[in-house]
Amino acid sequence: AVELIEEACKRGEKASGYHFLFVDPLAYACYGPIACTRASYDLYWIVTGIEYQNRGIGGNLLAEVEQQIAKLGGQRIYIETSGSDLYALTREFYQRRGYSLAAEFPGFYDEGDDKLVYVKLL
Repeated sequence: AVELIEEACKRGEKASGYHFLFVDPLAYACYGPIACTRASYDLYWIVTGIEYQNRGIGGNLLAEVEQQIAKLGGQRIYIETSGSDLYALTREFYQRRGYSLAAEFPGFYDEGDDKLVYVKLL
């Protein structure tokens, strides 16, 4: 995530393609357009400090990201995550907010740790 912040600071959001929203020091999100697509965006990171989780901050931040992407002309948001048990709450977070499983790549990260791709149409 640090590399994305550095590139955005160095080149600017428009040139780098990386957009950030901060709820300093509680949470942040990073997203950007997917190259060679007309209206698809990736959500690279959404992070809430552990002491601030389960207070609605992440959900509100994600809603704001969705609004910003829509203002930029985005129509779809893609999110990649792990299929391991460690990320079960993360997957539930996305599913509760209208994201559906679009693709699964078995053993992508490791044996038994699939890559899951979620999508939401705006």
